[in-house]
Amino acid sequence: MAETGLIDSYMENLPENDDDLKKMAVEQFTSHHVSIGKCAQMVGTTEEDFIKYLGQKGISVFHYDSREEFEVELENA
Repeated sequence: MAETGLIDSYMENLPENDDDLKKMAVEQFTSHHVSIGKCAQMVGTTEEDFIKYLGQKGISVFHYDSREEFEVELENA
């Protein structure tokens, strides 16, 4: 992820509204542009709280490119 430049550009133009800020962070996370840690930083919360927020919205923190990749991870768990 090319987070540094992307985060710097977003940090300069962050919305004032907390809901809009969370929405922006979620969009960046789900599009695989920004990590959970950077999204939490954008929102001003901990990684744990951001993960909980994603869960409340029904958004998984796990990203697999295929069902096979998921099944391999599941077998190794």
